[in-house]
Amino acid sequence: VLALDPHGSEPPPTPRSATLSWDPDSLGAGTFELREGYDGQGAILVADMKVDTSYVFTGTGVSYYTIGWTWTPPPAAGIELSADSLDFGEVAIEGSSSLPLWVYSVGTDTLKVSALDPTGNYSAVSGEPLPAWVAPGDSLEVTVTFSPSVEGPIPGSLWIYSNDPDSPE
Repeated sequence: VLALDPHGSEPPPTPRSATLSWDPDSLGAGTFELREGYDGQGAILVADMKVDTSYVFTGTGVSYYTIGWTWTPPPAAGIELSADSLDFGEVAIEGSSSLPLWVYSVGTDTLKVSALDPTGNYSAVSGEPLPAWVAPGDSLEVTVTFSPSVEGPIPGSLWIYSNDPDSPE
């Protein structure tokens, strides 16, 4: 709560104006607004304190103001896959089978797929050169190929490296 008196220590014979100003770069992340009153429920005087950097107030005595703050999370990339696992069925030794795997960009920032790292008898190829940039809401097709060299189930993994802060690999 800010208590401001445009008269300072002088007596208030007539209304007087003063300017409240601030450095928008010092406000940090989020949205800041200046409101009339001391409870944060008054009229909005400055809707975005990062755009408007001052407010002129006029009065004959003390006026109260509050600064409201709403935190806005920064944009972040997000990744989801079309499947958690792929079943290639039976594939002959020295043969191969390929399946598509879709990489979805589900965040609020562009997803950067920087590398594909398959293990075992698997390979993976992106439909775009890597690094690939996938806009929010778009997808990237990855073709995963299984080429067994022995009989039986062969486990493997595909590591997808990205800029998703929750799942970088």
